[in-house]
Amino acid sequence: MLADVNQCDISAITRACSMYDNDTITTLLFLISSQLLIVSGYFWLKNKATAGTLEWFLAALLFFLRDSIPVFQPEQSTSELLVLLTNTLILIAYVLILKGCFKALNLNQHISLLIIWVIVGTGFNLTAYWVGLDVIWRVSILCIFLASLCFYTVYQILKTPKGLLPDEVAFLLYILLTLTLLYLFRMAGLFLPDDQNLALNTYTIAQLIRMAHAICIAALFYAALMIISGMRNKQLQYLANIDGLTGILNRRALFESLKRQIKRHDETAQGYLLIIDIDYFKKINDQHGHLIGDKALRHIVELVQSNLRSTDTIGRYGGEEFVVYFPNIPENLTLVIADRIREGIENSPITCQHTPLHLTVSIGIAKAGESLSRSIKQADEALYHAKQHGRNQIALYGTYS
Repeated sequence: MLADVNQCDISAITRACSMYDNDTITTLLFLISSQLLIVSGYFWLKNKATAGTLEWFLAALLFFLRDSIPVFQPEQSTSELLVLLTNTLILIAYVLILKGCFKALNLNQHISLLIIWVIVGTGFNLTAYWVGLDVIWRVSILCIFLASLCFYTVYQILKTPKGLLPDEVAFLLYILLTLTLLYLFRMAGLFLPDDQNLALNTYTIAQLIRMAHAICIAALFYAALMIISGMRNKQLQYLANIDGLTGILNRRALFESLKRQIKRHDETAQGYLLIIDIDYFKKINDQHGHLIGDKALRHIVELVQSNLRSTDTIGRYGGEEFVVYFPNIPENLTLVIADRIREGIENSPITCQHTPLHLTVSIGIAKAGESLSRSIKQADEALYHAKQHGRNQIALYGTYS
């Protein structure tokens, strides 16, 4: 009974495929690739400065050329030379799509391997053609090339920290995994008996794969366009949270981050807030100009960051004031790091008109409590004490009279 049902299901698939003869499917693929060429071309013309759009347009052009051959030269579409050409176009088009994705996602370090991939794959196609390798083995190895290419891209994306990628990348991963399975299924179908009485024979599987492949390729292009949109949104979010001059958190993003972190830590966890203020900063701006003042701000941020752990947070609190948060740290180590920062800044002058300009900072320190505003106020009081007693020093709230 179960066997009859399965046979009935398979026969239904076969009948569905037979509704579309080879010419119908060829025309459908041509229309899909034409649409992709128009969409990707328009998108590239409107976004030439956006990474990845040129590669996607070129890939769409190659797919269009591949699907045009059976339409305009049907009598030549099965020739060995044209099969070699179309396989090469597919391989190059895939590399271009994935190269565009890597560029759009700022994963440029993986592009060199894609280039090696296309060189090896193209070289194999040419070699297999000249030595007369059987078509089944040539297509099988090409399927392995394409499947491994898709899987490699999935692997590299999954290795990337989640916070660096837009949410839209998940759709790209699903499409690439689907294509990986599709190529493996295509390879397996090549070795089925070519029996016309068999429900799922080689021809039927080839037609199913052609239709599924066209749908996946279209989805792959639209996933690429979604990534562009996601990366733009992520860039806007980044610009909204980052101080444009120093590259650290701005005041609003800093306070939001501190509230989350302090609330997340256990009551027994010990953290400290530092407020760092550049001594006589107004005098620096007045005497040397705002360009030197901006240079001093960036210089000090770099020196402070060089003394921070990966779990520490730094943000710009005011014009020349910065807030640093040290979570899960004892008091004595906080004082050591704070003084190391102060001393490092004192001993690292910047160049101003070919002469060294020495900078110093005063640092106020307070224990981070449940109330962020109270902790900031206490650190600010400690900073005031440090400035009132000579500057270029650190002060811990509650340890002075």
